[in-house]
Amino acid sequence: MTMLNTLPDCIQPETGDTQSRRLRVALVSSSSGSRGGGELYLSSLAGGLTALGHEVQSVLSNHPRMDELAALLAQQGSVHRIDYRNTYDRRTRSVGAMLARRDIQRLTRELAGLRADVIHLNKQNLEDGLDLLTATKHAGLPAVATVHVTRTMSRLRSVGGTVRDWLSARVLQSVPCPLIAIAQSGVDDLTALGIDPSRLHLVWNGVGDPLPNDRNALRRAWGCDSDSVVLGCIARIEAQKNPLFVPELLAKLPKHVRVVWIGDGSLRESMRQKAADLGVADRLVLPGWQHDARSLLCGFDLFVLPSIYEGFPLAILEAMAAGLPCVVSDVDGVAEAVVDGETGYVCPPNATEMWLERIGRYATNPSLRERAGTLAASCYRERFSLQAMARNTARVYASVCATT
Repeated sequence: MTMLNTLPDCIQPETGDTQSRRLRVALVSSSSGSRGGGELYLSSLAGGLTALGHEVQSVLSNHPRMDELAALLAQQGSVHRIDYRNTYDRRTRSVGAMLARRDIQRLTRELAGLRADVIHLNKQNLEDGLDLLTATKHAGLPAVATVHVTRTMSRLRSVGGTVRDWLSARVLQSVPCPLIAIAQSGVDDLTALGIDPSRLHLVWNGVGDPLPNDRNALRRAWGCDSDSVVLGCIARIEAQKNPLFVPELLAKLPKHVRVVWIGDGSLRESMRQKAADLGVADRLVLPGWQHDARSLLCGFDLFVLPSIYEGFPLAILEAMAAGLPCVVSDVDGVAEAVVDGETGYVCPPNATEMWLERIGRYATNPSLRERAGTLAASCYRERFSLQAMARNTARVYASVCATT
């Protein structure tokens, strides 16, 4: 397939044989929530590692917002709930986390007491979980950390970004464990922060196979007939995902185009109101948060994600697995998943005319949609399966255990 040769040569996943030793892996969540892709990554990874024969236990905060994820992870192994305060529950964010020395000491004891061969810390972004990361340094067990979003706080124009970035870089440099980036853009960002490249491992995200469902029944439930072209999205309705851009597009697209956005968030009512103001409320469907959202993908005709920034979104990979072409923002690791012009299109955020033109190509050409979707599904099987992610992550574990 020509598609598989179009990604840059520098973007290569981990290679080599997976160590045959059965490892006891402790997956530690920074515990920012149960529904974001960065946290759901843990449940996917737990399943993949279990299938490889590894023993998985999970560690999450005892905050009620983690109950959903805890229930998912309990299907793969034991779950330990600890008294932990996430960085974004602290008024001064990472600064407050690093000044909470008693909390770090307690976390160190919690991690040191785990019956594990390797600790794998899951960080949403650069400053998330710095206290947990520091605790892994003192816990005396081999450790690995994944960083999903590697944009600095300064680039995101966050309050106190410069100080927060300095603190993140200092901690990441001082804790010697390997770091997993989920995209080549993440490797580049971490290198720019002064992280030794020998510590960095690229492991693309992976997802499970699509779940079956009744396409016609789904579309009837959404009020979409057989002539409708359904643009689908699965994402939190938050500013990062740029949901208010979608009604603007919908107002300029043909009337047979509908949008179904699966998810919830603080901008849901604003998104609904904007659609009403633009006269397209009847063409926007917001079913809210749905369990097993993968089973809803078969109701879509193409997938859209207009984010302002990203890590390496699981939803795009799930859409590719379901054979959907994707029209997505050209940010961070997204272009490493979607091959522009073959499995979909990547567009600059908020470039309205380009988004309309690219979506229009698929909306008016079913054969083009089918061809791009077939390529997307093939690319998923080759690069972004759950099995590939689990194998490549296990190779990082093997390397750290061999050197500790």
